[in-house]
Amino acid sequence: MTFPGIYTTCNYKGYNFIDGGSKDNLPVQVLKDMGVGKVLAIGFDVSAYKPETGLDGLMKVVWRALDLYSIDKTRESMKLADYCVQIKNSNTAIFSMENFSLTIQEGYDCVMEHKDELVRLFK
Repeated sequence: MTFPGIYTTCNYKGYNFIDGGSKDNLPVQVLKDMGVGKVLAIGFDVSAYKPETGLDGLMKVVWRALDLYSIDKTRESMKLADYCVQIKNSNTAIFSMENFSLTIQEGYDCVMEHKDELVRLFK
């Protein structure tokens, strides 16, 4: 993730790219528009998100504004997916890297909790 506003855009073969999450953090509709049969959405549980962690001052205000810009679209995308796995990741905060391994483990554990349903749906 490139965190727009923190990292620069990327130039490639005459194009200028920015993190796709700037517009849509969970692009389910894009896949549906492309004709994909079934869509599995995997993301962080936005209902458990605590924006007060990890940032202070002006950056906290700016980041919260970005969250508000995208959170409704993320919720819409979760509803559009054929199945949505929401990872409850309460152990990390934005720009926090010290719990990286724990975040990966929580994601893996969450998907494995839903394994039977996923296999049945995406057979």
